[in-house]
Amino acid sequence: MHFDNEDGSTVRVRQLELARCLFLHNHHLTRTAFRPNGLKGLAHPLIDGKTTVIKFSSLADYPLSNLRSKSALQHLAWILLDDDARRSFDSILVGLMSSPKELWNFRFAPPNMKNWEISGSGYYSSSDDKNFTVNEITGFDNPTRYRFNEILVDHPRFKQLLPKKPESGKRPIVQRGDPDPLLDLGYEPELGRRLDQVTDQRFTFSFDKSLQVKVRVNGQTFRIKPRVDPESVPISETTSPGHADERGTGRELDHGINRSESDDHYLVKLNDAQPSDRFSFFEGVVSRLTKRPNFSLIELGCYSLPPTRTNRHAVCDTYNGERVQCYVAWIECRSILIAIIEVDTESMIHDRSLSNLIVSFDQDADAKHLIDLFLQSCSDEGVHWKASRIQAYSAAWGTSNHPDRNVKKRPARNIKESSDQRTKEDKQSVRVDLETYEKRWVSNLHGATQKVARNMRRK
Repeated sequence: MHFDNEDGSTVRVRQLELARCLFLHNHHLTRTAFRPNGLKGLAHPLIDGKTTVIKFSSLADYPLSNLRSKSALQHLAWILLDDDARRSFDSILVGLMSSPKELWNFRFAPPNMKNWEISGSGYYSSSDDKNFTVNEITGFDNPTRYRFNEILVDHPRFKQLLPKKPESGKRPIVQRGDPDPLLDLGYEPELGRRLDQVTDQRFTFSFDKSLQVKVRVNGQTFRIKPRVDPESVPISETTSPGHADERGTGRELDHGINRSESDDHYLVKLNDAQPSDRFSFFEGVVSRLTKRPNFSLIELGCYSLPPTRTNRHAVCDTYNGERVQCYVAWIECRSILIAIIEVDTESMIHDRSLSNLIVSFDQDADAKHLIDLFLQSCSDEGVHWKASRIQAYSAAWGTSNHPDRNVKKRPARNIKESSDQRTKEDKQSVRVDLETYEKRWVSNLHGATQKVARNMRRK
């Protein structure tokens, strides 16, 4: 197959290499391409209101680990939802069935790739520098803009894996696993063993940012995460490709490309919480703030922080045993949408201070989903903000410290007492009344929010 460039040169690429990088990213998609029912046996798209749902069959052998990769999800959505890509994928089996039985000359009908960017390595013809042959494709960039409101992948067995705190307080110790299992083609892999997942990082497949895919979490699985003994001798294991079987041996080799890890596509859902006294106080602060000029209140909510996905369990260390509450206020400041987040650290058994997070996003960003991700990260970090994540996904952000609950005051003194007799030790800690505390909190938020709004206007 060949492509003509604008400069008059011709790029040639083998059809098998083109199909490998377009569709055959792992052996599960390769199996699907050669099955009679093809993509229909893997998953099917349906419309649920404004959401396009990609529904997996409960019998599909597509590994759940691939659903934890953002790049793999975008690629799967493209194959299933783009009619041209789907026809091209199905043509792989058609090419096989129409080939002579004695010799299979791999053929398929590629999709329309106009305006795509293709990168790869190869060589120019020795007789003509206008002909370039690609040996290996290393990247595709598909600039097509898609008009899907929301794409949601739904696999009935996909659950959020969460750590469980051991009752004894100590995690079990296990032997080190084999970092490089021995490849043995003479064995079938054993069913139920952990996949030996190997990802070739040399290839990337990027899409326009309009193709955004999320995964529905159908439940949660809690387990105690063991601690690996660094001094132990690694377990000797084998790995092999093919279908896993109960009578098999070793792990199943899962080699693939375009499978970068990311967790920003999980459909994190915040649970509403019964408002506490702290929420009522924050509500009063936000009410005062949004009555000032150039401010207005859009929405205010009370939620429980998501369960932690790490071994940091501070989110549950509260007096009532429930997860720490958080409050999200959506306001407008000078016509710019801004979120203010308060986390109720006063409900925690161990003293902890956490500033208010003030953040704004680009107009085309899924702002509420990103706030959910920030709060998930807060839980994972032991009830702390993760600045690197906030910086990566927001257009402008800042924090605002809470005012001090106490102030230092000197007690009344005899007027005849000399000034050198007054020392710092004379000062006493005095509790600030709630009215003064609320005013100071409003003042702090006012300045910090104005700063975020100014940064947004500069963009």
